Amino acid sequence: MPDWADGGPTDIDHLGGACGGHNRSVGPDRGQWETTILSAGDHAGRVAWRPAGSDDEWRVNILHHVGLLSEPDDPPRRGCLTYENYQQGA
Repeated sequence: MPDWADGGPTDIDHLGGACGGHNRSVGPDRGQWETTILSAGDHAGRVAWRPAGSDDEWRVNILHHVGLLSEPDDPPRRGCLTYENYQQGA
């Protein structure tokens, strides 16, 4: 992105939606999140998240994108991205 707190721009090409709690949890420390805008693949242009400082796979928070559940019969997922549902592939 880079994040605004790190001197990043605030133009539309560098912004992504997040709830207030997650917006404030982006940072470099353990227990925080880092973000990027994906440049390739099925989710190109979307914001992706992973635990700060990790080499984990970047993931899109499907809870905020209608129609991204993998199967029509999947149970509805509510709430925001947590480390637990991140690990489960949410």
